[in-house]
Amino acid sequence: MKKFIYSLALIVLVIAFSSCGNNEEIYNPKTCKLYKIWDKSEVGDPTETFSYEKNLLKTIDFFDESDSVHYMFDFQYNKDKTVSEISHETANYTEAIKIFYSDKLVCRMLYTMDDSLRMELLFQRDPETQKLVKIVEYYDMDYYHNFEAVNKSVFFNYFIGFNDVAEEYFLQNKGALSLHCNRDITYTEENITKVVETYPEYNQVVTSNYTYIEESYNPYYGLNYAYKGLRGYSLYNVLSSDVTTTVNGSVTKQIFSDYEYVLNDKLYPRRQIVRERPDADYPVNTYFLYLSE
Repeated sequence: MKKFIYSLALIVLVIAFSSCGNNEEIYNPKTCKLYKIWDKSEVGDPTETFSYEKNLLKTIDFFDESDSVHYMFDFQYNKDKTVSEISHETANYTEAIKIFYSDKLVCRMLYTMDDSLRMELLFQRDPETQKLVKIVEYYDMDYYHNFEAVNKSVFFNYFIGFNDVAEEYFLQNKGALSLHCNRDITYTEENITKVVETYPEYNQVVTSNYTYIEESYNPYYGLNYAYKGLRGYSLYNVLSSDVTTTVNGSVTKQIFSDYEYVLNDKLYPRRQIVRERPDADYPVNTYFLYLSE
């Protein structure tokens, strides 16, 4: 009976979210809109606080425990409610991610620092399903012109995710870098089940395989501009991930992680437990709070 109730609830959720249209990438959950997230503990300042205006996400207040500083990320929108730009400003520099669409589907992102282009991302989609099949990241000398600032940027690492492969290649070549990364993406129904990152100039391949728990709902679903980890593109929560790094055909590193969830009555995670083997001896806890709770 309990399994039947879970299945019925999931069907309702899928229908609710699908009502936005399969050809739109807009964060508009009908239930359990993200409010606060604690990465490690339920006490103290939350790591992330989401603020809304007229049902649109307007700011994310990110608290960095390493320096005890709050970073504010601001959102701007197009008339069709798609995110046009995310920005962040400090006393020393400004950053922005500009997002471009084709029929309300992301097709291009530009990351800039002080209005100088540091990175470009191009999205390719299946012509029938409109799901992502490839993302190409381009790095060049403009991107690394202010290398240390980009590397340490909380804003960049939150939305894009710093690439240690690119960093290693940059350091080896002492700045003489022209590099790109191809990300080939495989879906199974509404979830990304495989991502293959290829670095042609470096003869390196990173393959990530994912399984999902279908008796749950991903609270990031629809946050498609949150490029890091492509966490907004899968309907359900990841149950396990297996990441393998291969250089010149030889496996150099493999990390397996599994996830446990405590769900609320709407099947969203109230608490998430992450176990990573063999690099971690203890789980990492993440706590979610929603506006509807």
